[in-house]
Amino acid sequence: MKYPVLPTVFEPDSHYHFGLISIGFERRSTHLLRSGLRADDLVAVPFDSHQVLSYADNRALALSRGCRVVDIDEVDFSAALRRALVSSVSVGADEIRIAVDISSMTRGRLARTVVEIERLADDLARQVEADFFYSPASYTAPPRGAGGVLNAGPVTDEFRGHLRRTSLPIAAVIGLGYEPQRALGAFELLEPTRAWAFRPDNDDARYETALDDANQQLLKLLSSDSVLNYSLDRGAELVYSLDSFLYAISGEYRVVLIPLGPKLFALACLIVALDDSESRPAVWRVGDVAYASPANIEEAGPIVGTRVIFSAPVVAT
Repeated sequence: MKYPVLPTVFEPDSHYHFGLISIGFERRSTHLLRSGLRADDLVAVPFDSHQVLSYADNRALALSRGCRVVDIDEVDFSAALRRALVSSVSVGADEIRIAVDISSMTRGRLARTVVEIERLADDLARQVEADFFYSPASYTAPPRGAGGVLNAGPVTDEFRGHLRRTSLPIAAVIGLGYEPQRALGAFELLEPTRAWAFRPDNDDARYETALDDANQQLLKLLSSDSVLNYSLDRGAELVYSLDSFLYAISGEYRVVLIPLGPKLFALACLIVALDDSESRPAVWRVGDVAYASPANIEEAGPIVGTRVIFSAPVVAT
């Protein structure tokens, strides 16, 4: 793996040079802010659509807590984030500290955030310590119906993976969520030679039941040893487990990671896919052409922290 990853605990009094949160329709999108997140420059980026449910309250809270609210559409997200990062941390300490709340962040924005933080470390030739925080969701009933037409492809250009000889078969590593048949649709789109599913453990029996119901057809296609459970309260452990798993299979397959389900799994996929090796996997986004109905999800349980230490490149002398 390219960068060290450590578990970390959210501390309201921690000092960060830069903080990034989303303003979305879920109440939990401001959980970190309500829990006491502080930073020299605290930026809140609103959703550019579906500004419903808790959106207005979340935006008002962000403004009341002194956040710099920056309206950015998906096309301009990378460039705008780059400008915000550079203006905030280009001077000062040798080590730069950043906090990111990934709980309500879209997978596309999360991918672009990871890329821009890595780029910041490279451009400034400094170590960047990024704490990614995730607030597990309280149970909400899954959407009804089988969903619409799926679209699929690399989450961003940076996560297309490395080109490898086409004689290697494709393997899919799919994170399970409880959108009905989404994982099965991804499997059918990709038509992999082999597939594994990463299934989140949850203490709520309602979630476990909904998850298995939503994925029952895919689970029937997979052997029991092709379904791997992971914990939602240990982000760093998930990264290393996924990295070890990929190391074991990447010599035999071209791997595509499909991070459905909790954003904690999406973060793990993006971190391991930053690797520069020949076996670097692709990370795909798979979603409905029509956006799923918004749900006002609240936080449940402790905040989970995953620290990634983006090291500056070593310059030859």
